[in-house]
Amino acid sequence: MNDTPTPFKPRQQAPIRVGLIGVTGYALAYFESLGLLVEQGRVTWAAVTIINPEAAKAQIETLKGLGVPIYSDYREMLESEKENIDWMCIPTSIGSHTQIVLDSLKLGLQVLVEKPLAPTLQDVAAIQAAEQQSGIRVGVGFQHTYLEDTWNIKQRLLEGEIGDIERIDCIALWPRSESYYLRNDWAGRLQDGESWVLDSPLHNGLSHLVNLVLFWAGDTLEGRADPRKLSAELYRAKPLESFDTVRTVAEMRNGIQAAMVLSHSSLYSIDPEIRIQGSKGSFLWRFCGHHTFHVDGKAYSIKTPSQIRTRELMFESMADHI
Repeated sequence: MNDTPTPFKPRQQAPIRVGLIGVTGYALAYFESLGLLVEQGRVTWAAVTIINPEAAKAQIETLKGLGVPIYSDYREMLESEKENIDWMCIPTSIGSHTQIVLDSLKLGLQVLVEKPLAPTLQDVAAIQAAEQQSGIRVGVGFQHTYLEDTWNIKQRLLEGEIGDIERIDCIALWPRSESYYLRNDWAGRLQDGESWVLDSPLHNGLSHLVNLVLFWAGDTLEGRADPRKLSAELYRAKPLESFDTVRTVAEMRNGIQAAMVLSHSSLYSIDPEIRIQGSKGSFLWRFCGHHTFHVDGKAYSIKTPSQIRTRELMFESMADHI
């Protein structure tokens, strides 16, 4: 491919033409959420890459019925359909993210890539450089970041509703069975044979929580906290290359301390919670149910959307952005 990036040119009218890589596993959620936008007339399928057709018969039937081109290699799809795609969605293996994102940005395409953005900081830096060259901001699949409530909570924290933030604690115990680690050839691994993966609850499965903690600990509405001191205890109860349980503590440059306990090997399940303790009160974020501010003996609750709806809102927000 040509190494010179193509500046993105916003389309003046809907529908947005979307390319998708993968339709099974977690990529099925992308397929379904994009399908809703197609039904609404906001998006149209440009092309799809499917590497495991035997597991995607229903999706292939749907796409063929719509006349959507299907490819077995994303590079062939980009080469053949680059003039017909506006937006690339990349719910692929961690180790493949960097190259696919870079290839898409070179063509001037908008991008939504599943978290984590990339396996290493060097890969992140390469993507950031490509963003600057192309003028495109890459969207990452931290779906809670796209919720209006997430930003409203940050604003309330900045306005001092619970006083000065003193400490943040997070727990999430999501036990995973053997099938979770056998679902592909990179789960629980440090490398996949071609690139770093560094899969773990901290880096992948529960990384949404890391993202939220750093965001809410930031000193400005759009800013995130910058850890200056970090300690971690890494454990594994399963025969993995990586770890399945972690306790980590970070001290931010603004003085806030945050601690996290995450596990895929606990005996019991506890849905993710983040508790932010302030000098005048506290805030409790829950993965399911309600988020609650506790101030002066009173509770102020925010009802959370379902996880499916949260993901749908992320795609709607990306479509708004494009």
